[in-house]
Amino acid sequence: MPPMGTGYAEDEGYVSQRLIDYYEARARGGVGLVIVEVTAPDLQCKGPRQLTLGDDRYVPGWQELITAIHKHGAKTAVQLQHSSMENRDGQYIQVGPSSVIVPTRVMGVSGQAPHELTPDEIGQIVQWFAAAAKRAKKTGFGGVEIHGAHQYLVASFLSSATNIREDKYGGTVENKARILVEILQSIREAVGPDYPVWPRLNAQEYGVENGVTIEETKQVVPLAVAAHSLYQRVLMVLFLPSWALGMGAGVLVGQNLGAGQPGRAERAGWLATGFVEAIMLIASLAILLWAEGIIHIFTTEPSLVEIASVFLRIATAGFIIAGLVTVLQQSISGAGDTLPPMIIGLVMIWLVQLPLAYFLSQVTTLGVYGVRWAIVAGMVVGGVAYVIYFRAGRWKRKRV
Repeated sequence: MPPMGTGYAEDEGYVSQRLIDYYEARARGGVGLVIVEVTAPDLQCKGPRQLTLGDDRYVPGWQELITAIHKHGAKTAVQLQHSSMENRDGQYIQVGPSSVIVPTRVMGVSGQAPHELTPDEIGQIVQWFAAAAKRAKKTGFGGVEIHGAHQYLVASFLSSATNIREDKYGGTVENKARILVEILQSIREAVGPDYPVWPRLNAQEYGVENGVTIEETKQVVPLAVAAHSLYQRVLMVLFLPSWALGMGAGVLVGQNLGAGQPGRAERAGWLATGFVEAIMLIASLAILLWAEGIIHIFTTEPSLVEIASVFLRIATAGFIIAGLVTVLQQSISGAGDTLPPMIIGLVMIWLVQLPLAYFLSQVTTLGVYGVRWAIVAGMVVGGVAYVIYFRAGRWKRKRV
């Protein structure tokens, strides 16, 4: 069920019993997914009798609504919308990308040209959406839709009819879509990698000069998708192999440290794994220093490069720490071929590596499953390396 405004909210934006009854009736009738109507992300942009997720005090009412819908087997999502109207010092004024009046459009509907938002004001609006989405997830909604259609604020940035800016938020399709991309990126940071978030867009604006065209929308959609998936693509490509290699090298180095006096085969293994570790360390330092250049391989969109570079550096530092933990773990578990050291190593895997993996999944947006499979791949490679190395070492000692 798509989001459709009812005006059934209470005056201050609280969920009313009438609203609960309305949506419960639709859920009872067999709707699979209920997307709750236009909801203001902040109190400053809340209109009369409009719902809001701008403060925690609204959460109990929202939870009653969600419970009523879920009772009949339906799922829930909420649409976040900035209508372009804001309450500033007790007066409602219209805000927009440019101070222009467009006949038959939302911008200038009051008869006065809207206030042109400054970059700082745009940044504040972006954070409103992120905070509201985080609150929606905490409240129990299964997903969030960003209203980027119907000439409201986000849509007005996407249209050349209402956006005549000459800064980074206007001009090219990429610049006009920047506010949408920043909203999606900020929400993704706030809610994590696995929470459903999507925009609602005008594919084309009819009957308006310089309106959105289907060709422009074809360019906007990939930008919106990239806002969600870029970090996952970058991190999976760069770090799944390096995690596996790091685990394997960590096993070998650790076993050498714990083995006491190494023989010829052990010394050869030490040199080989030391060489691998040195290469990985140099590569990690290169990533820390030149993260932007690496991200440029995947995208040249400035806002994506900036934020993805930060994530890349955090992830790299995390993986370096994970490698050191692996060496420590394998040093203990490799202190001998007896059962107790192996048990200690197993315990360390569960108590250290898995919580670390969960932390990385939250910080890097790699995802719990991506990190989990990275660990599995690393353990497999490490196990194979251990078997090959020590079997080869024992075979050589027998021949000497």
